Amino acid sequence: MSTLFLRLKSLSQKTTGAPTKEDVIRRVMAHNLREIAAEIGVAADGRIDPARIRNNIVLRGADTSAGVLACVSELMQDVSVSCWRCNTVQALEFVIGLPAGADVPEKAYFADAVTWIEQYFAVPVVSAVIHLDEEAPHCHIVILPIRDGRLCGDAVKGNRRKIAEMQAAFYDSVARKYGLSKPEPAVKLTSADTVAILGQVAEALTACGLPPERVEILLSAHRKNPL
Repeated sequence: MSTLFLRLKSLSQKTTGAPTKEDVIRRVMAHNLREIAAEIGVAADGRIDPARIRNNIVLRGADTSAGVLACVSELMQDVSVSCWRCNTVQALEFVIGLPAGADVPEKAYFADAVTWIEQYFAVPVVSAVIHLDEEAPHCHIVILPIRDGRLCGDAVKGNRRKIAEMQAAFYDSVARKYGLSKPEPAVKLTSADTVAILGQVAEALTACGLPPERVEILLSAHRKNPL
């Protein structure tokens, strides 16, 4: 059985690395709509297959970043923002995915996901794009967190508890109908567990003949989540 994958990300200058607040949505949509030539089939380890880009599907919004930006500008025309900061949340992006080869009607599932998100959050969906040009199909859904004439990204997103409640509601309303299973809850390790696991891995790598400096490089990439 395939497992539900749903990730929620705040879009701000800080999270996207955009040089200005005007570039936040532009940068995200240029990626989602495959307008960045450097991402497409250039790097040897690139994940995007240029021959399959034409299979991508725009479910909501314009098919160019300029078109999406025009929509956002119109929606933001009379919206109050107390103070723009680098961490001001301009939009929220959902990434909903399916495992490669999953026996799920992709377009129908993602379309239902977009409709559910729009109704659950009661804010505008400015873009929804299905990517079929990578190993696993997934959908990027961008919403504008406007309520009562104010931009309130943090409030719309909520804290961890609210995000967990949202994920559970999405599973019950959408994912379960398509035969997807709930993801396993994350395992929380104690400091002692972390030290023990990294110690075991270090012993195994050393036994393979790796010098200490290379063992340390490999371990450093996994200290936050040694599992």
